[in-house]
Amino acid sequence: MYLILSAVSGWLYYIYLLIIGVTSLVAFIVVERKVVNPMLDLNLFTRNVSFMAGNVTALLNYISTYSVPFLFSLYLQVVLGYNPFVAGLILVSEPVFMAALSPVSGKLSDKYGSREIAALGMGLIGLAFVMLLLLNIKYAIYIAISLMILGIGFGFFSAPNTNSVMGSVNPDKYGVASGVLGTMRFMGQLLSITVASAILVSYLGRYASLYLFTGIMLGNITVYQSFITGLKVVLIISAILSFIGVYTSLLREK
Repeated sequence: MYLILSAVSGWLYYIYLLIIGVTSLVAFIVVERKVVNPMLDLNLFTRNVSFMAGNVTALLNYISTYSVPFLFSLYLQVVLGYNPFVAGLILVSEPVFMAALSPVSGKLSDKYGSREIAALGMGLIGLAFVMLLLLNIKYAIYIAISLMILGIGFGFFSAPNTNSVMGSVNPDKYGVASGVLGTMRFMGQLLSITVASAILVSYLGRYASLYLFTGIMLGNITVYQSFITGLKVVLIISAILSFIGVYTSLLREK
């Protein structure tokens, strides 16, 4: 919320929201470390490298990928002028390949190791973002091919990473591990949309952003270029986070 509001009204205007959020997080950590039966055992993060790394990688994965359908649905319909049906056909290439590869990735993780397959998935996701940056995305075929690779990467990542996290704790901690992983997923999705929206708004300005999100065609070439610039910034950030995820996926206890 702070990022979006600040991008529209100025970065200092809503600074109190950031202060409240950081203060609440610090207070939560302090209280959880002092109580006898904490709601969240923070030792899982400080003493279990596999658990910490798997959750951090999940967070990075969802931050980098979740905004892609949102951004490219706007780009395909509002900027390139495709109708919703055609735009949907292009975007569906990602989830189709993700669903097709998920069962295969589970079998591969049993054979070669969850961390290695998850790292491969993050690497493919990073490659997809690099392709979106380097190819001419005025052509729908290049977008579709890149999204296919993104879906393959996500399919390789999701199940093995979940196996890695759940396999790093004792059975009595399965509920906590599942809850933490779900929280990382939700936080990543929320941050992905928020950061992407804030970047677009900062480049487009409040009025052009209003037109964009209401579906009005962007005929102004300056506005078009501002959208492309903002989109490329998001893709660069997503690519960096994905390649960092390759490293965190491979972390394990010494």
